[in-house]
Amino acid sequence: MKVSELLDHVILLEPAVEVVAEAQDSGPARRRPASLIVNHRWQSVMVAPGGADSGPLLESLREGMSVSVLLDEIGDPDVAERLISALVRRGHAYLLDPQESSLDAARRGWRAQAAGWLRVEIRAVLTGQDDGAGIADRLRQVAVPPNLVLVTESLEASADSLVQLFNQLQKGNLHFHTIRIETGDGAASAPVLSAMAGLQAVAIVDGSPDRSPPDWVGGLIRARIPVLAACRIDPALLDGEAGYRAWVAKHRLAGLRLADWAEALSAGAVDPTGLAARVHELEEALGWVELRGIASDAVVFGEEQPADDELGDERDDGPVERFRRQHLVSRARGIRAEEGRQVWAQVPSAEELWVPSEADYVPGHPGEVGLAPGVTVADIASGYGRVARRIAPLVSPGGAIVCVEKASVSLDRARRFAAEGGFTNILALQGLAQRLPLETDTFDLAIMEWAGQVMRTGATEAVAEMARVVRPGGRVIVTHRLVRLVLNDLGQADASSPDVFSHFQAAFAHADLEILTRRFWGCQDRLSDLPMALFEEQWLPRALDELRGRHYPPLEETADIYLTVIARKKPPAGA
Repeated sequence: MKVSELLDHVILLEPAVEVVAEAQDSGPARRRPASLIVNHRWQSVMVAPGGADSGPLLESLREGMSVSVLLDEIGDPDVAERLISALVRRGHAYLLDPQESSLDAARRGWRAQAAGWLRVEIRAVLTGQDDGAGIADRLRQVAVPPNLVLVTESLEASADSLVQLFNQLQKGNLHFHTIRIETGDGAASAPVLSAMAGLQAVAIVDGSPDRSPPDWVGGLIRARIPVLAACRIDPALLDGEAGYRAWVAKHRLAGLRLADWAEALSAGAVDPTGLAARVHELEEALGWVELRGIASDAVVFGEEQPADDELGDERDDGPVERFRRQHLVSRARGIRAEEGRQVWAQVPSAEELWVPSEADYVPGHPGEVGLAPGVTVADIASGYGRVARRIAPLVSPGGAIVCVEKASVSLDRARRFAAEGGFTNILALQGLAQRLPLETDTFDLAIMEWAGQVMRTGATEAVAEMARVVRPGGRVIVTHRLVRLVLNDLGQADASSPDVFSHFQAAFAHADLEILTRRFWGCQDRLSDLPMALFEEQWLPRALDELRGRHYPPLEETADIYLTVIARKKPPAGA
């Protein structure tokens, strides 16, 4: 139903909504100031300039405004329809029948409707019986593949259930976005470890930096099962190289899940600003840090329903709720900035337009790079998983791909695209290229394609980590764009990093690596003169889109030139 057909209704802004004015963007793709709004369920939306003075207009909706008056205020029916529909869909405003509706009823109604498009979390306790089929049936009852959390005291005691779940996945009967297994005892036999790896599961185990993890934690990691350590927060351990940072790095843990941060704030052990800064520094060092009870990035950009313990109390103005709000606005702005850096868009439909599959060197030369059924691949700085999805059929059956990517928004898309494409041998894992949460000598192949900033600033560390995780005789492959040429004027060239070839040379001057070949190749993208809005990330949903009507510039006369380096890890001396 169109908003214009509800002229007697009132549009009311969610009372808990906060409107954050965005500053003028800088850089080559400057954008006009926009408004970022966040609601009581920790979800955000961008209101870009698009025919309405969004800031004052949104504020005027706090007391409610009739739809007919709002339509007159905006003036443009199309803009009004997009603005109101987007705000209502995302729970930032409600359309109320003044004779029948209340705020509480509108909130309940929105939550019920949002279950049709927002991901939820489903928890299941493994009983030790063969209950895999029952869990698969439960997952099929929800509209969107959920995050599945399995709880068990012992992996081995739940062996039948885990193997059955893996069988359900192989049959195409198990649909989930992520799967986590919380366990107190991770000692497990080979079939259980194989099932967990096949399920792309992440193990969550309790731990503390004052003691070494049990031996079975190392067994999980060697089986390519990431381990997320759940710890009680200690502000003294957040700083510097010691504490959490050294403990996670030493034991190759995938990351940290910190609890009791609210208690630390309430007790005055740390203030909201200080906690935010320390957690950010820890995340920059480790790649993957979660705060239990804080909304994930997927909640912030409108893909997931928050858990009940993430909502907090909007009436509380104490340090805990101030930290929640500060964290939320910071994450939303960070996602907005990330979106601005990814203007070329990497949705599956755009992949053939940006780098056509026939021109993509690594998937196009499986023999040369070492791709074959059964091969295990570490895909570093993997982005949205484009390369992983292209090579997944080449390593099947029996092969697996572990994607490591820092940006959680990119990971979320990678997981969704893999699930929608039916790829069951891709695990997307948050982490840093310079500190891979992967065991030494456990992969046949490590690749890094178009890693951007990593190649410009951390190439040596990233290639060294890739060399570490591949087995002797395994291969390390890196691709990066060298330059964009103007074909009818070769004197013009655009190199985002003029020293990138030097970075390659330095990175591969590694004692364990032998360069087998360097391949220079080129292709033309096909984005020329296509609508920009079609390929925008839209990580933060937009109520109004300033890109509407804009097109990519004509690129028929340009070509991108790439370099792919293929190296082999040398066997140990004397082998």
